Amino acid sequence: MAARLREQREHALLWRQLTTIALDAPLALTDAGFTRAPADTDMLGGLCESLRFGPLTRRRLLAACGGAPAPRTPVSLEQGLHP
Repeated sequence: MAARLREQREHALLWRQLTTIALDAPLALTDAGFTRAPADTDMLGGLCESLRFGPLTRRRLLAACGGAPAPRTPVSLEQGLHP
């Protein structure tokens, strides 16, 4: 086992290098490219709709992005859920 490890040492070092994320890679972007912009609430609403997120997930997503959740329409007990 030890002999096999010695034989494969170069491969192991190469794989370690290939699987390590380079933190010192040069970037062509400035710091301005990394600032958080306001959330596009219409786009998030469409995303939530297409992914069939429920109302709780939608509210949490909008709150995390700094957007206000859409106002809810009150439903009376007499009206029921399906008018």
